[in-house]
Amino acid sequence: MLSQTLVDQGKIEKALGFENLIGKATGQFMDIHIHGNLNDITKAEKIEEIKRIKELQKDRLESAKQITE
Repeated sequence: MLSQTLVDQGKIEKALGFENLIGKATGQFMDIHIHGNLNDITKAEKIEEIKRIKELQKDRLESAKQITE
């Protein structure tokens, strides 16, 4: 793996960035932006949003897994 080669060469900072890009490209990492004030929604609505985000991430990981197989 390229990132391991970078680590072996002592270029750990570059390997970290490379792994981050791989994670984003394969759906392992997600950037989530919530617009608005979280204090304006109820606890139940917050829990539902967390569930929705987790399901979205699960779907992305399954799609990424299918692509890499």
